Amino acid sequence: MTEQPFEARPGFSSHAASDHAGRPSHDLAEAFVALVDRASERIEQAKAPGKSLDRLATLTRKAPLTCLAVAFLVGIVTTRRR
Repeated sequence: MTEQPFEARPGFSSHAASDHAGRPSHDLAEAFVALVDRASERIEQAKAPGKSLDRLATLTRKAPLTCLAVAFLVGIVTTRRR
């Protein structure tokens, strides 16, 4: 995925972006877009054949009820108060 400047993204005009340059909300929006781009890239890498998300998808197709039970138990364990 190629990195586009903030102004070149759909829905953002260069005029509007220049009006907000230097504002904390503009900086936050740019940081958020960069974060989402990096996360999307990492997810795509993990979906490659033989990687973790590919194996998880295969396992889920083979045993959906078992995976649902495991996900439910992990949810209980992580939300349980001590």
